[in-house]
Amino acid sequence: MLASLPLTQFYQRQVLDLLGSPFYRHDALSNAGIEPRPDLWELAVQSMGIIRGEEDWERLATVSRLDVWATAGDEAADRVAELVGVDPPQIQLLWRFVQQLIRDCRLLPSEGTYGELSEAFCNFAMKHLAVPGVSKEWHRGSEASERLAAIGVAIQDSLAQLRQLDRVGRTVGYAEWVRALAHLLEEAAIPIASDNHPGVQVLDAMGARGLPFRALFVIGLNENVFPRVIREDAFLRDRHRQVLDATLGYKIDEKLGAYDEEQLLFALLKQAVRTHLYLCYQRADEQGRPLAPSPYVVELLRARTKQDNGDELCVPRRFTDRLDMPLF
Repeated sequence: MLASLPLTQFYQRQVLDLLGSPFYRHDALSNAGIEPRPDLWELAVQSMGIIRGEEDWERLATVSRLDVWATAGDEAADRVAELVGVDPPQIQLLWRFVQQLIRDCRLLPSEGTYGELSEAFCNFAMKHLAVPGVSKEWHRGSEASERLAAIGVAIQDSLAQLRQLDRVGRTVGYAEWVRALAHLLEEAAIPIASDNHPGVQVLDAMGARGLPFRALFVIGLNENVFPRVIREDAFLRDRHRQVLDATLGYKIDEKLGAYDEEQLLFALLKQAVRTHLYLCYQRADEQGRPLAPSPYVVELLRARTKQDNGDELCVPRRFTDRLDMPLF
């Protein structure tokens, strides 16, 4: 994480992940004709034993000084390349990036209000990163770029929330500000996919009501499952509830009225389908005992039989028998 670099003392894994990111601005410090090679940078860092701290990273300066290559000649460069395992131009390029990163991190304030620290970090981040959906050079178009842009906007919104904490009027340290930012980023969320894309949705009956479908599969249409088993209260029957409502004005919902709700829910599911409606029920349980279909299914089968407009398909229990069935 870019914000935590000063706190972790430029831990080598974080620095390499940052410099190797496709969103890092390499053009500002890249030498003409030298392509950044993060894979070679990682090899150089490991061979030089760089872990964390500015002193460790300054080992790159010792190896990558331009005057050394100019005075020592090609033989010295070859010896260093053989020792480190990486060509000197790549080490020079890596040191330029790390040196600029360390310099800019030193400019970050050690304390301030949430707004001041957020503004300083935004300027720092925009200098080193091309944030999707925020930076001017970021171009949208493909679905992947739109998703990345949504992530960038979510990060920007998290920073905007931090700025609103200025109303508290409190001065905080940089470490506390980083913890607050990390918490907001962990809580931030973006939708996995747009709401209007074509595809398959897995919903319960309550969640599917009111939504249009081209084809709908309703499973679990067995007796005592849909509609569910509804019983009156043993201590307060529905007729007693009606008396309380009529005489004393105490309105208590009747238990058996839930059957009407179940019937309305099933009617809404049928009306939501444009072309195909599949009602699925289980004919037997795991022990082979027969199960009865839902009365909704029985009623529809009777109606469809009279109109000669529907068929009932039985799926065999044995898997090998299912292979012989025709595809829909």
